[in-house]
Amino acid sequence: MKFTFLFIFGITQSLLIKHKSDNNYLSLYAEGAFTYVKLTPDEKEAVDVTFTPNKDGSVFIKNSQEPNKSFDIADNKDKLIMYNFHGGNNQQFMVSMVDNRKYKIINNGQCLDYDAESKKILKKTCTNSESQVFDIFDKNSEDSSAATDLNSEKIRYNMNEIEPVYELYTDRQLPRKKHHRHHHHHHHYDYDYE
Repeated sequence: MKFTFLFIFGITQSLLIKHKSDNNYLSLYAEGAFTYVKLTPDEKEAVDVTFTPNKDGSVFIKNSQEPNKSFDIADNKDKLIMYNFHGGNNQQFMVSMVDNRKYKIINNGQCLDYDAESKKILKKTCTNSESQVFDIFDKNSEDSSAATDLNSEKIRYNMNEIEPVYELYTDRQLPRKKHHRHHHHHHHYDYDYE
């Protein structure tokens, strides 16, 4: 499975993450000693996150209200929790665009996946399942995803991950193609690929 990773340069605040297939927001809830990530239909309960870039292109997904807390894979196994920030591997995420407004969130080569049975977000083998597709957008402009909104200064695509055929396009052709297909409000390139 090929991924196109987003490289996020600047700290990107006030982001909400939505589980695409049922249109619910990621939110936090405490259970026992841990704060887990669940889904909610209520935007007011959604967790407001900040993407902080790490040197290798991964990001830390921090709680905007409590910047010392970060998304974390519990015990480096499979459950997504909000935990004290330490910057380890189990807190480093890659964001991959699968389509316009559709992203996978990847940790150590595995994808975050909403598990309907446990009602938790788990880390699982990446598949084409809708349960692994999320939208990430600026909460102050509901209609635009983070990659659309902030792309011009803060995000670029790792072109090496794209099928080689697209590398034949020159820089001159790409914007024209983009401009033709998407009008004023998109600042990134969409490719049709699997």
